[in-house]
Amino acid sequence: MRLGIDTGGTFTDAVLYDSQKGLVRTAKSLTTHYDLSVGIRDAIARIDSSDYPLAQSVQVASISTTLATNAIVEGRGGTVCLLLIGYKPDALTRADLGRAIRQDPVEFIQGGHTAAGDEQQPLDLAAAKAAILRHASSVTAFTVAAMFSVRNTEHEVTVRDLVLKLTDKPVTCTFELTASLNAPRRAMTAVLNARLIAPISHLIRTIRAELRAKAVTAPLMVVKGDGSMMSADVAMVRPVETILSGPAASIVGAIHLAKSPVAVISDIGGTTTDIAVLKDNNPKIAHQGALVGGFRTFVEAVDVFTVGLGGDSIVSMSPPVSVGPNRAMPISCLVHQQPHILNILESQLEADQQEYQGCFLLRRSESEDVGILGRSDKKLWDRLEHGPLQCDELFKEPHMLRAYLRLRILDLVHMAAFTPTDALHVLGQMDQWSHEGAILAARIWLRHMPERARLTCNDIQALSEAVIEAVVRQSSISLIEAIATAESPSESRTDIGQFLLQRAIKAEISDIVDVRLSLKGKLAVVGAPAASFYPQVAERLNTPLIIADHHEIGNAVGAAIGTVMQRVSSLITSPAEGVYRAHTPNGVQDFNNLDDAAAAATEELEILARQRAQVAKSVNPDTTAKRSDTVVKGIGGNQIFIESRITVTVQGDANMIVPSS
Repeated sequence: MRLGIDTGGTFTDAVLYDSQKGLVRTAKSLTTHYDLSVGIRDAIARIDSSDYPLAQSVQVASISTTLATNAIVEGRGGTVCLLLIGYKPDALTRADLGRAIRQDPVEFIQGGHTAAGDEQQPLDLAAAKAAILRHASSVTAFTVAAMFSVRNTEHEVTVRDLVLKLTDKPVTCTFELTASLNAPRRAMTAVLNARLIAPISHLIRTIRAELRAKAVTAPLMVVKGDGSMMSADVAMVRPVETILSGPAASIVGAIHLAKSPVAVISDIGGTTTDIAVLKDNNPKIAHQGALVGGFRTFVEAVDVFTVGLGGDSIVSMSPPVSVGPNRAMPISCLVHQQPHILNILESQLEADQQEYQGCFLLRRSESEDVGILGRSDKKLWDRLEHGPLQCDELFKEPHMLRAYLRLRILDLVHMAAFTPTDALHVLGQMDQWSHEGAILAARIWLRHMPERARLTCNDIQALSEAVIEAVVRQSSISLIEAIATAESPSESRTDIGQFLLQRAIKAEISDIVDVRLSLKGKLAVVGAPAASFYPQVAERLNTPLIIADHHEIGNAVGAAIGTVMQRVSSLITSPAEGVYRAHTPNGVQDFNNLDDAAAAATEELEILARQRAQVAKSVNPDTTAKRSDTVVKGIGGNQIFIESRITVTVQGDANMIVPSS
C-alpha cells in the first residue's frame, strides 16, 4: 500500500491507497505553521487504524506540498548569497534575477567560460573565498552561477566545493538544475532553489520523524513539479523541483478521481488557485520552464496558471472588494484554536476604530533563520513566543511593522485576518470553526470599508456576499486567462477584451450587450473550498462541472499514485569546422564525428540518469534517449550544423519495501 500526504497552506491531507482496492483510508487535518509536526502527526494518526496499521501496511510514502509554490508567490524563504562568476552587473536587470535576489547579498567574481566551453577569464579564487567568509554568518544558503557553466562546469564546481569546505551552509550550482542557456535565468532558478532549501528540508525532516514514530520504515518520496516523484534526500538538495508539486499532484489526483475526460482542472486551496489546461486528458508539461509568482524558471513542470487566490486570501476593502494574493489564517480558525481571542475582538469593537484592528500576528514555525535576525526582528520574534499579538497595538511602534515585513519574507511569521473562509462562516455555508469569531471579524472589517462602499455593503451579510462574489469573479477571470495563456501565450489582452470578459462573468445581464462564455469540455475542481465557489463559476462560464468524491484530498491521492522519473540533457556544439564538442555535466570532450559525440554524450547521460533514478529510489526503470539536431540551410543550400541536444529520461516505480509484520 501507498501512503500519500499533502501539506498545503491550510490543510494537511493523508490517504492510504491500494492498487487493487483504491482509497481505503482518508484523513484531513489543519496545517499548523507554528509547528508543522502537529498537523502532520494528527493527519497520520487519523489514517492509522487497526484494519490498516501503517507500520504493517505502508510500502512507500509520498508527499506533495504547496510549500515551495506558496513561498515564491508570497515572496518568502531563506536568505541567499549569490556568487556571480564572469557576469556583468546588468545581469541583475534581466530574467527577474534582481527581483529574485531581493536585498540579499550579491558578489561579482572574475571567471567564467565562453560559449565554446573555453575559459573566459581565470577564476579569482581569493575573491570567492573572501566573499564566502564575508556572508556565511548572515545567510542560510549560497548560489553559485558562472557564465556558460552548462558548457563547462569547472568554475561552478570549484566555488561550490569551496563553500562546502568553508561553511556548513547548503549551496546550489546552476548547472545542477538545467542544461539550458540564458545565464541570468539560470541564476534566478538557482537562487529560488537555495531560498527553498531550508523550508523544504524542515518539512521533510518533520514528516520523517512522524513516520518513524509510527514505526513506518518505507522510503519517503516527494512529488516533483512534473507529477513524477523523487526521493526525499534529492528533494532537500533540489527543492526548486518541488515548485508546483501540489498542483502536479492535484492534477494527477483529479484525473484519477474524475473518472471522465476533462478539459480544464482547477485546484483551489487556501493560498493559491492552480489551473491546468489538458489535452487528451493529459496535463501539458511546460518544457520552457514553470511560471510561478511571475518567475519563469528553468524547472520542467506541469503547465499551470497560478494565482494568489484561495479560501484564506486576505480581503481588501477598497471597492470593489477583492481577495489575495497574500494569505492569512482565518479569524474563525484562530478563535477555534485560541478562544480567548474572542474577548479581544469584542474589546476592539467597543474601542475607537484603529488601523489593523481584527488582525493578529503569530509565529509561523521554528527555524534556523532565527540565528541571523537583527535586533528589532529578534525582539518581535521573542514577543511572539507566548501566542498571537494584536496588530493594532503592535504596529503602533513603527519598527515593529518593518520587522514584521522582514520576518514575513523569511517565512517566520504570518497574520490572522478576515478571509473568504470567514465569510462562508458568517453566511452559514461553513461551520468548521468559530462562527462567532467570524461574525466579530466581519463587523470589524466592515468598519475598515471606505464610506462610498457602504451603500452596497451595509451589513456583515452583504459584506460576506461581496467577498464570495469577489472569489467567484476572480476565479472565473483566472480560468479564462489560463486558457487564453495556454492557447495564445504571446497575445496581449486588450481593453475591449477585458470589457467583454468582465461582462461575461458578471451575474447580471446587460441591456445592451449579451456576452456568454463556455468551455469545450468539462471542468474538474479539487481542493477544500472547491464546492463553496465553483458551482457559481461553472454556471457563469456555462460549463459542466465535476466535483468528484474525495475532491478535497485530491493532492494526497495524486501523491500516492505517482511514479519516479529523472531527466538529464546536454548539448553538442561545433566550435570549429569538423569538430563536435559534447558539453556534459562531467566536462567537455571533442570528437571528429557528430554521431560519435552523440553516442558518447548519450552513454554518459544514461549512466548519470540511472544513478539519479537509483538515488531517487526508482526500481524497474525504463530508459529512453532523444536526440534533436538543429541545422540551417546555408546560402548555397547546404546544411549547416548548429547544435544537437541529447535528452535521457529514466522512469520507473517507486522502490517499495515489504513492511515487517
